[in-house]
Amino acid sequence: MTEEIDFFQVARLLPPATKKETLQGTDTLLPIRPSFAGSAESSKGLVTLDLEVARKALETPVMQELISRAEQFTISDTDDASEALTMQDQALVFSKQIEKTRKEIVRPHLAFQKAVKKFGDDLKSQFDAVRSVMQAKLEAYGQQEGAKETGIPLKIENDDATAYEETVWLHSVEDPASIPPQYMMINEQEIKTAIKDGVRTIPGLKIYSETRTKYRSKPKKMEKKA
Repeated sequence: MTEEIDFFQVARLLPPATKKETLQGTDTLLPIRPSFAGSAESSKGLVTLDLEVARKALETPVMQELISRAEQFTISDTDDASEALTMQDQALVFSKQIEKTRKEIVRPHLAFQKAVKKFGDDLKSQFDAVRSVMQAKLEAYGQQEGAKETGIPLKIENDDATAYEETVWLHSVEDPASIPPQYMMINEQEIKTAIKDGVRTIPGLKIYSETRTKYRSKPKKMEKKA
């Protein structure tokens, strides 16, 4: 019998990893070991998140005025329509600028999240490899026991976990033409491609058109600084 090892106890004996105090000036992420010993280690100070600073960076003074004007605006001639189009475009410009600013604010935090996720995923994959090896060995043992034809499903249980056999039903396609209609799925992408290519009649489908107004913002000319 293989000697039993308490890996959680081993983890408690490992030296703690150096904590990263700041993200400024470096892209290197030092590992922070999960605390198996239940210590109260905190990740505070790794990234400063200040919602008030973000709000001030995103505030747009003309927003309320633009909303009020849009709600009260009426279009009665082509000049009104032209002004409405300009307001619509201005709102689009403000919206894009807010999105650009938002991305600039969160970029360092996203970089930190990605770095931590990569480090965590690398560790997780190693533990998953251990699980896969153990699962294969347990399944091999189960098949060996099943060969004895005891008629009793294999079940291994201890204080930590339970492993048991169960029957699951699966399927694979052998003859697509024989599959009943209720089990078939409409290929939306093929239909859209066919309509785009000029097809206007498909049995069982109604193909029709709708007229929609589309908007396209023109490139803005930069004002020359004095």
